[in-house]
Amino acid sequence: MPGSFEPSLPLRSSRVMHVPRPCPSLPAALALAALLAFGPSPARAQYAEAGPEWSVRHWTSRNGLPQNSVNAIVQAEDGFIWIGTFGGLVRFDGVEFQIFDLSNTPLLNEARILSLLESSRGDLWIGLQNGRVLSYRAGAFELLVSGGIGEVHYLAEGADGSVWFGTTSGVFRSSTPGAPPERLLGTPGPRHFVTRVGEDIVYTHTRERYIAEGGALPGRPLPGFERPLTAAA
Repeated sequence: MPGSFEPSLPLRSSRVMHVPRPCPSLPAALALAALLAFGPSPARAQYAEAGPEWSVRHWTSRNGLPQNSVNAIVQAEDGFIWIGTFGGLVRFDGVEFQIFDLSNTPLLNEARILSLLESSRGDLWIGLQNGRVLSYRAGAFELLVSGGIGEVHYLAEGADGSVWFGTTSGVFRSSTPGAPPERLLGTPGPRHFVTRVGEDIVYTHTRERYIAEGGALPGRPLPGFERPLTAAA
């Protein structure tokens, strides 16, 4: 049962991120491999300097993961590491993997998890390729978005607690859990990136980058991107 699965190691917590910060006490390569593969070059340089201080293990579908494609990683406040894969959602305590998929979680009607976010309220938001968005809290899953917004590749929380979605159909925002998300910008095609920087939301639209100061639209182009932007009708 989800409620009985406790972290076996003291993992480092971080509020919201796509990859967890590596912790030397964690005998896993998941955090480290993600950081080295996708993190900034200073992180790779720091690891190179650390050398023997790091312990590395490699996990695949042979020893616990449901699928070898890892699309998102979040370390929650309670210490668990959540992993989004093309084979379902995974919760990792440092030793064992607990898999959530259609066989035990009917709301996960598709196993292809693209994005993860832990909100300031402690909810885990889960973005699926079929346009669904779920939340997980206190051992229970809830359907927040039933589809129709494109593939949900990115999730970000605004300073006001709203959740932003970067999808293949545009940029969306949900101010109330369970309510239909508001479509802010719509240009079907390449996936739209969203992330939070300080109190602001940075996002892409028509392949260019903008910043919504305090989460307010219309945003202004980032330096070097001068095209004006207005919210979609």
